[in-house]
Amino acid sequence: MNSKSKKEKIYRLIKDASDEKLNYVLEAISTYEKNVIVGSTVDGKPLTKLELTRSLEKASQQIEEGKFFTTEELKKEMVLWRKK
Repeated sequence: MNSKSKKEKIYRLIKDASDEKLNYVLEAISTYEKNVIVGSTVDGKPLTKLELTRSLEKASQQIEEGKFFTTEELKKEMVLWRKK
């Protein structure tokens, strides 16, 4: 079944659907979108859209709270790593 046929079938199924069925469909689509794989972690683990969004929100919060290293601080830290 091609995309056009699928869309037509879905349209027929939901055009007169009850609110309950529509809510179910919306929830299913929302769940799919949150769990779609958008990348991977540095160790190769799949990364979902929801996980990426949460990670970015956490990083933004840390930046707002001043919990980050400047480039100069990181360079100094890297020098220490090399000495070990």
